Amino acid sequence: MQRGADEPSALRHSAPNRQTVKLSNRPTAEAAGLLPLLGVCLAGGIATGATGVFAATTLFSLLLFMLVLCGITSSISVWLAAALSVTVVYGLLPQSASPTAPSRRGQVCHKGGFFSLFLPPPRGGIPLRGRGEYSVPLLIGALVLGATGLIARAHPFVTPYGLAITGGRAKLWFLSGGIPIGFFSDAAWRLLEPAYPPGCAALTFGCYGAAGFCGDWLTQIAPCVFAAVAAAFLASRTKGGARLWLVLLFLTPVALMTTGQFYPEPLMALGVLVGWERVRDGRGYGWLLLGAAGWFKNEGLFFLIAAWLAWRIIEGSRRARARDLACAIALPLAWHAGCRMAGATLNDYSAPWRLSPMRGLRALGESLKLAFLRPWDYGFAYPAAVVAALIPSVRRHLRPLMAALLFAAFSVAFFCLAYACSTADEAWHLSTSLPRLLWTPALILARELAEVDRV
Repeated sequence: MQRGADEPSALRHSAPNRQTVKLSNRPTAEAAGLLPLLGVCLAGGIATGATGVFAATTLFSLLLFMLVLCGITSSISVWLAAALSVTVVYGLLPQSASPTAPSRRGQVCHKGGFFSLFLPPPRGGIPLRGRGEYSVPLLIGALVLGATGLIARAHPFVTPYGLAITGGRAKLWFLSGGIPIGFFSDAAWRLLEPAYPPGCAALTFGCYGAAGFCGDWLTQIAPCVFAAVAAAFLASRTKGGARLWLVLLFLTPVALMTTGQFYPEPLMALGVLVGWERVRDGRGYGWLLLGAAGWFKNEGLFFLIAAWLAWRIIEGSRRARARDLACAIALPLAWHAGCRMAGATLNDYSAPWRLSPMRGLRALGESLKLAFLRPWDYGFAYPAAVVAALIPSVRRHLRPLMAALLFAAFSVAFFCLAYACSTADEAWHLSTSLPRLLWTPALILARELAEVDRV
């Protein structure tokens, strides 16, 4: 953005930071800017696998947003936030995802916790079986990272998320030394979507802070990392040829678009996947992970409510309690409530009582068309799940698959409700967002379909 008469006054009078990194050093500096985020992901993965990656990333994002609110943009503050998030995750999350594992909440120094990094490996090394179990999922994750990373590196930031909603907001916060005055209420910032969840923008801000300037090439690899973690996580739940199917699910045109153009879907989908898995295993904190998905994208709130309704119908209050939903929904609701009080509103949406039923019905028809007439975009997950549910033995023994189908149905219903309230051009809105929204429920369906061969 050029500084001049057309620039909002809030930015003209509050921009202490300057991109002083030499042009020849910028690739190295931008790579260094990714190190705190990648370090958080690596440490979280060592702690508790994909669950640790998402939990540590969410906490890192929250701490970075606090830095934004305080106007702190130094590199050392970003590294301190990364170290604190990793320490908290090691202390609070149990290493095992098994429902029978003992709880270690609050024991930061427990054996296997933070200080396990400094303990020697078990006598005889890591069992060979353990190596085999992780080698194939890691290989699949590397394949997805390589394919999506090549696409992301083929261009700089593009609209809407790279230049505006995510990258644009992060650049504004970094160059302004915090949130400018009037950011939530001034119409000058409307294209940056001030009311949009700040999770991904905060992570991008952290990359800028660690690099010392606003890079728009290597920073795009971040969503590719989260897509790779999600792919490895799903691959660890499957065997044989099903793993090839999951690879294709992450290499469809829809998946490549979301990961290669800096969309928040990969990170939100990872949160939904690990949250679903923990709830499936009877872990109450899985609901908090599902709720945290709403910190990165509005639709994460839809997925949380859809998952809670699905498990409530299938398992009753044993798996989905009202207090679980209340605790999980607190973070995204706090953000939206704060934005409304600050004067921000979501662009292109009317009040719920002014919705258009016909727009919602047309959105439903388009959803069914994409899911069942273009199933290759979602790895054939939707028709395969419906066919599997029609088999009596599957329906009787795989209640999680029934929950996944209900989750997908409720998610589509919430999408249609949102489109019914939309004031944007209908054809444009459906074509640009609906294909991406249907991808996350397809991942949940694919995860449960992997259990069919065990019946």
